[in-house]
Amino acid sequence: MDLSKIGYFLTAAETLNFTQAAERCHISQTTMSKYISGLERELNCILFTRTHRTVRLTPAGERFYNGIRGILLSYQALCEELARDAGKELRIGIVATDYIDVAVLRAFEEETPDIRLFFRYDEKERMLQELQDRRVDALIAPDVLEIGGRNLRRLPILRIDEDLVCSRQLLETCGSLVRVIESTPFITKTDSTAYHSACRRMLRRHLGADFSDVLQVQSFAEQLMNLGMSRGFALIPSGTAANTETLAVFPMREIYSETAELIYCESHVPDALRRLIRFVSVRTDEKIDEKKE
Repeated sequence: MDLSKIGYFLTAAETLNFTQAAERCHISQTTMSKYISGLERELNCILFTRTHRTVRLTPAGERFYNGIRGILLSYQALCEELARDAGKELRIGIVATDYIDVAVLRAFEEETPDIRLFFRYDEKERMLQELQDRRVDALIAPDVLEIGGRNLRRLPILRIDEDLVCSRQLLETCGSLVRVIESTPFITKTDSTAYHSACRRMLRRHLGADFSDVLQVQSFAEQLMNLGMSRGFALIPSGTAANTETLAVFPMREIYSETAELIYCESHVPDALRRLIRFVSVRTDEKIDEKKE
């Protein structure tokens, strides 16, 4: 059985129309019909019932479809995994509360041109599931998201300094930064309660202030727009608040920062990931400061 052509059968089974299936597979209808007939002879069973107007799967056809589709997906996943194990591909999931400029990945890609990096972006739960299912080889996420799980290893790769930002108009209206924090929403792109709690603890400890409301937005641009509209305050990576004429920026480096971590399963470390871990370890040993308590 030629697995490279099994897609002909799958397409025919999904469309129940040999003409449409042939068009999707970029072959003639005659070729499609001959392939299906040959497959039925090989399996010694009838896969489709055909009339002038309809095409339907037989019980044997449905059983074969369900079985071979799973086999083909497993085959494709195995090929991808073997390619990654051979050091050709590395798939990384990104879970971020803000923009992360991971220069170490650019340096790794430049020094290891034989490895191709692919990135996926999604929320914490979905990315963690993809890591467990080996659809990605590793995650990059801020430590404040507290991503947990069995057999997970963490490697710090980048310190992310933060600025507390609000509009100058809001600061003038409230009279003080503490009043801004206590009376307006915290504008953030994440719904992580762990992240919100970490920010609350930091603000209480160092500024004696706490916020009660959270305004969740979808993008950094939306976050900046709401800041400019005096709808609250935010913690954003240092240096990313470009419009300092309308925004008041309070550097938090001395009291608060996040650390981006490389997270991976110790039971699944393909060669490409092992090379990245070694590369990161050498370059970040002296660059990651201990976070202040």
